Amino acid sequence: MDPGIVPVVAALRLGGLSTSASCWGHAHRACPGPWVHVGPGGGFPELWDRVEGLLNGFNAGRARVRTERRLAASVVHGHMTLQPEIARIEAASTRQVWVEGRVPRPADLRAARREMRAFASYLLASW
Repeated sequence: MDPGIVPVVAALRLGGLSTSASCWGHAHRACPGPWVHVGPGGGFPELWDRVEGLLNGFNAGRARVRTERRLAASVVHGHMTLQPEIARIEAASTRQVWVEGRVPRPADLRAARREMRAFASYLLASW
């Protein structure tokens, strides 16, 4: 496990949320921002509600954070995935393309990692 993502995974698990995969993000790879798969793959309405509630609480106090840097939940390859909006990617033909249509900057990766660290702190204070 990437050392940077350990606090996020640990905080989720302390709150009773299982994780199945994670990454701290890499500027020049298919998924350049940090992400965590939460819970089992497949259907998860109760899990979705719980995670969305946590994200809403976290993001409510962060009005000054730009929208593309806020954490969000989405379904990626059948798994609920937590990641900053800026790290969300879409498949286009056989290559990965940024949602915003631009190549990420190192500052984007640093900002996304800051959001994940802040979320881990929020979770630990919430449990």
